[in-house]
Amino acid sequence: EIPPGPAGLDVLMPALAEAMDDTGPAIALLPGSGSTAYRAMVRHAVVPGEPVPQEVAVVTATSGSTGHPAGVLLPGSALRAAALGFAQRTGQPEGHRWVAALPLHHAGGLMVAARSVVAGSDPIAVASLGGASRFSAAAFEQATLAALELSAQDHRPLAVSLVPPMLALLAATNSIGAELLCEYDVVLVGGAPAPRDLVEDLTDAGVCLATSYGMTETCGGVAFNGRALEGVTIEAEPDGRLAVTGAQVALGYRDRRDAHHWQPGPAGTRTFRTDDLGTIDAEGIVSIEGRVDD
Repeated sequence: EIPPGPAGLDVLMPALAEAMDDTGPAIALLPGSGSTAYRAMVRHAVVPGEPVPQEVAVVTATSGSTGHPAGVLLPGSALRAAALGFAQRTGQPEGHRWVAALPLHHAGGLMVAARSVVAGSDPIAVASLGGASRFSAAAFEQATLAALELSAQDHRPLAVSLVPPMLALLAATNSIGAELLCEYDVVLVGGAPAPRDLVEDLTDAGVCLATSYGMTETCGGVAFNGRALEGVTIEAEPDGRLAVTGAQVALGYRDRRDAHHWQPGPAGTRTFRTDDLGTIDAEGIVSIEGRVDD
């Protein structure tokens, strides 16, 4: 179990590093907070203690927003490909100093940890991490200042991953929220569509926002500001369903459900047929228009 608060990083980071480089066992991510029913659903999805294929480093649960959570089998190679792809896209081959604000047992928070492992940097936790307390501008400010202090020493650019409600809360906190966000080299926003006016207002204020499209089955974001990462292909099938192909794609689900979603791709990659509907324009910009399952 990953305890809430900064202690969660202390538990996850060494275990994740060993799992990703094959010097330690695969890990199953379990939340250390939340309702008894929710924690039981996640445990049922990831099935800790049961064997997994050798290449798997992490088993984590989907959000369960459209049904019961599914356990996703993530190889270490997929996590590394996702981390390196993001570093390449942002022009920071040495990686970022991350502030961790999202739950570590889901894809957004896990990828903050995985990118930090690949970069060899220690993320800084917001005090509210993992449900330790309610997310607030004051807690975010404290974590940002701590990260800035470390960044001044090792000259790493700062990054943070947020969901739209967090972004909206910071934007509504007088001017301090936007000022804090301007300290970051990149502010990822994903997990749900961000309101267009919010994105425009913060961008106009000088915040370097990157909207993220991805899911647990693709190790988080595979397209940023609508453009797929290098080595990732996103295609729209005839019915509008989006399919993602790349080294970042997971092996499948723990319980082998929905096997039709997974197909082998070229050169050892994999394809995941999502439940998202969308289009790709002539410039390669991906736009999400809905869901197959509503």
